[in-house]
Amino acid sequence: MSMRKVILLLMILGVCNVYAERKKVGLVLGGGGAKGAAHVGVLKVLEEAQIPIDYIAGTSAGALIGGLYAAGYSADQLDSLIHHLDWKSLMSDQSSQKNLFYKTKERDAKYLLTFPFNKKISLPAGIVSGQNVMNLLSDMTIGYHDLKSFEDLPIPFACVATDLSGGKSMVLSSGSLPLAMRASMSIPGYFTPVSMDSMILVDGGVLNNLPTNVVKAMGADITIGVDLSAGEGKQDLYSFMGMLNQLIDIMGSTMYEKNKADLDLCLVPALKGYGTMSFFNQAIDTLYNSGLQTAQAHLPQLLALKAEIYGGDTTNLPPYREFDNTAAMHLYDTIRINDIFFENIPPQDYRWFLKETELKQHSNITLKDINNALSILEGLDMFSSVTYTLSDKEPCDLIFILKKKALNQINVGFRFDTESLGSLLLNTTFSQKFLKGGEVGVTAKLDMNPYLEIDYNWGAGFMNKLSVGYKLGYHNFNMDKHRKRIDNIYFFWQNANLKYMGVFKNLEVQTGLEWDYYGRINAIFDTDYNPMKVNRGSYVNYFCNLNIDAYDNKYYPHKGFYGSFSAKLITDNFIGINGNSPLGVIAFNVETVVSFTDGFSLIPSLSGRFLWGDEVPAIYQNYMGGSLNARYLPQQIAFPGIRNIQVFEDMLGMARLMLRFRLKPKHYIFAGGDFAKQSQHIGDIFSGDNIWSTHARYSFDSPVGPISLQLSYSNWVKQLVAYASIGYNF
Repeated sequence: MSMRKVILLLMILGVCNVYAERKKVGLVLGGGGAKGAAHVGVLKVLEEAQIPIDYIAGTSAGALIGGLYAAGYSADQLDSLIHHLDWKSLMSDQSSQKNLFYKTKERDAKYLLTFPFNKKISLPAGIVSGQNVMNLLSDMTIGYHDLKSFEDLPIPFACVATDLSGGKSMVLSSGSLPLAMRASMSIPGYFTPVSMDSMILVDGGVLNNLPTNVVKAMGADITIGVDLSAGEGKQDLYSFMGMLNQLIDIMGSTMYEKNKADLDLCLVPALKGYGTMSFFNQAIDTLYNSGLQTAQAHLPQLLALKAEIYGGDTTNLPPYREFDNTAAMHLYDTIRINDIFFENIPPQDYRWFLKETELKQHSNITLKDINNALSILEGLDMFSSVTYTLSDKEPCDLIFILKKKALNQINVGFRFDTESLGSLLLNTTFSQKFLKGGEVGVTAKLDMNPYLEIDYNWGAGFMNKLSVGYKLGYHNFNMDKHRKRIDNIYFFWQNANLKYMGVFKNLEVQTGLEWDYYGRINAIFDTDYNPMKVNRGSYVNYFCNLNIDAYDNKYYPHKGFYGSFSAKLITDNFIGINGNSPLGVIAFNVETVVSFTDGFSLIPSLSGRFLWGDEVPAIYQNYMGGSLNARYLPQQIAFPGIRNIQVFEDMLGMARLMLRFRLKPKHYIFAGGDFAKQSQHIGDIFSGDNIWSTHARYSFDSPVGPISLQLSYSNWVKQLVAYASIGYNF
């Protein structure tokens, strides 16, 4: 070897030795919920300044951003992620509507609160199980679900959580990366705690919201921290999150002050006006920019630290970190699957669950396939949480982690409106055993038209069911004729039914036999509004119902279809009525939505009820009016612009066309009109009376259900009708 080559080799080795001995940099990312978007802005500037990062320690939101960055995601990738996530869905347990069964959709559209219980009623440890955020983290960290040490990540990483059982801060640095991040961000009272070994873990910010001590223990010589708990102004101590944040600050204040003082550089983004739960697009954008601008303002200090890191010489630096992200590649690649497992289900039900997920063992699948299976399992409504994990080496074992729901539950719904004031709906469901066996439901509605219902369903899971039910109620409503009040109608009623149900995802079919009994009715009217006395009477009816709900949202759908169809034969002796033929009834209500843009939609619908028979008992006549279908009588068709309820001819059809415009997230304007025709005979329907109304409504998608204000006018009443409501429809 020539002398020149020897000298060159010695120079290269010398340079490598200098850089090998440079100071190690630790990045500390504090907790703060939605404010974690500021971390991404800081990372962007650190990359541009080419500040090396050798270790990362994070808490809560800092654990989420820090863990993904340590796994190989760049600041640009994280920027794209936080700006395109569906935060509303992510921060809830909301399941995809397309995989929910009809009964589940029907329940969710009526009840605001659900309390599960077995032997005793207890409030859940958190409002949200966190399954959606856990599954996102699992998607983004494939290959890192079972690590011996987080030091094996592209950047060594650790995060902190608080162990409730031991009352101390815990450093998580091995095992499942997504589970560790999920544990660190378990906001007490909002997310359910994470069970890990013998620990019950909640948000690490409770005791250590700025874990400088952790990154120093990992080997950092120089530390840079991003503190999200400062610079946000005075806490709103009368809000839940404000009070919680203040308590966390108090409990962790000693550790926080020490860790902050130990940082070589502490970056404090301006966060005033934003809080832990500011998960909306404008806030995320502002928080990201705040982190970006704060880091840019401290660029001189960062460059000074960079010189210190490299011993004063920042010329001819080695290449900056390459973002070779193995985890991100799996977002698009196929994954070779070996075996598929389901935790917490009986072995005899394994094949049924595997079939439902539409997955096959020993096959190639994608993340889309896994997420579709998760959505299907969530839609079964059997589990309080549905998550998954993959072994790290292909072919991978896929494990679905299923946490069974309590067998019994209490559901509570409420609404207030200007037609019937307050209404409360209470339901208790008792199940005999998981998946198979009988289910008893008790439902009570408390308002001016109360009822009590008891039903028993027998069947296996979501297979076909046999049902028997009994319902006792009281009707009390005003009868109008055009603008004139005719009478107040009131009576007791009973219903018993035996039916067979075919249960599907978006569809339910019922067929069976029912008994109706009506107590003495003070008065009722024919279509000419002649008062009639109605004696006590009972009827035996045969029925077949078909219900479809393929909407993506019950109250503000963007796409889909809704329909209900009913056919019924009404008798008083199983054969006919008073020696005449039975009364035949056909009724339907169909609706769809056509969305031209994200904010503008057209919603057409058709409704109708047609009667054939020699005799029509007054209680089964056609009634129309009010703002909700079936509010006063089961067959009532809603028609804004007509107060209360009015009687119509045997043939009644209605068309509605609504325009919906979204002013801004959760705020909507509806405008449209109804057109109805009535006649005594089907052949005369198009020449019958014209009945029309026009109406406009403002609606807010609130946490307690839609809040609506409506004005309507009809040619039938010729009077402006105002209506206001809060809550779900039932």
